[in-house]
Amino acid sequence: MPLLIKIVFLFALVLIQGNIISQNNHEVICKKDRVVIFPVIDQDVKIPFQARSLLETQMKNMINLNGLKAVEDVSYFIMKSKINALSHEITASKPYMHSVILDISFYIKDNYSGEIFEVISIEVEGEDKVEERAYIRAIGVVNPRSEHFKTFMESAKDKIINFYNTECEAVILTAQDLIEQNRNWEAVRVLNSIPNISGECFQLGMKYATDIGPVITKKPIKKEEKEDELDLDFEEIR
Repeated sequence: MPLLIKIVFLFALVLIQGNIISQNNHEVICKKDRVVIFPVIDQDVKIPFQARSLLETQMKNMINLNGLKAVEDVSYFIMKSKINALSHEITASKPYMHSVILDISFYIKDNYSGEIFEVISIEVEGEDKVEERAYIRAIGVVNPRSEHFKTFMESAKDKIINFYNTECEAVILTAQDLIEQNRNWEAVRVLNSIPNISGECFQLGMKYATDIGPVITKKPIKKEEKEDELDLDFEEIR
């Protein structure tokens, strides 16, 4: 291979590798900048276990696919879902089918003051010979990639960032109240949920989190009663 071609080839290789490294660094920075939200299903929601599990997955996807970050435990902001069963009927003709219509609402809230920052509702229907499957089919209609949910999450993100930039003191005071209640692990989670993009508030939160010192790394797990499970394959019934 002529020397000139080798030089051109090596130069192109360096450019490609540099671009890959730059993209990876950009992804890391973007993850740090993401607004953190904890998805929660309202305790009053009474649906079959696997339908509940699917709803949790849909909520996490709605958060993660739209430029935010879903976490497994406490954060200052939460996404709470509520379900209102509008109807549940059994069809008159054979084969008999369970038909359910649900009104599902999603709220982006301040986990401590209860202030609602954004809300969206969707009406969904599901039908199947098995009641549990009918609920799963209905919840499966929720599409985290839809424009409605994208707009919903973008609006919530803008409002949350503005809150951190203008009301940072409220977050710090919440963390201090939690410390006084010996809930240090929760105080650290709240402070760590402040996104890097919030600048001064992020720096202040990191300072207070460091001052708290080492804490329990995980929230104590409470044993909860689970509803009867049905061995269903989500992909099979969609």
